[in-house]
Amino acid sequence: MTDNAFSRGLGPLAPGATRIAARLIDAAVVLTVFSALRSVFDNGLTEAPSLATSLATLAFAFGYEVGMVATRGGTLGKLILGLRVTDETEATPPSVRTSVMRWLPNVVAAVPFIGPIIALALVLASLIWIFTDSERRSIFDKTAMTHVVSVR
Repeated sequence: MTDNAFSRGLGPLAPGATRIAARLIDAAVVLTVFSALRSVFDNGLTEAPSLATSLATLAFAFGYEVGMVATRGGTLGKLILGLRVTDETEATPPSVRTSVMRWLPNVVAAVPFIGPIIALALVLASLIWIFTDSERRSIFDKTAMTHVVSVR
């Protein structure tokens, strides 16, 4: 795999800054749903989110990420910015299994006490890797054997 382009012409590896922008769009989508769920499940918004809000948000985030990647080749943020997720055969969209594997590192955040710290470390490592790794792979790409490419 070269840094310039894929053999089937799907496009060059996505720039790190564009991937970050796409992730920020996706975070805004999930945050909007989280806020709506808070108003439905939680009476007072000053307390910690309820278990129902947390589980519903987790289910939405899973369905959003896995569903969009497996059916469209990318989340809303990636699609808006002209990015696509490819599997190791350069197919896009990748399979449901591959899409689930891409999402799997997020589960670590659910581990009591230490999970959020580990999740933050994985995000920081991913930020470094998308700028320094020869294939621009984040932890999510490495777990699922995927790449993110620019299609514009």
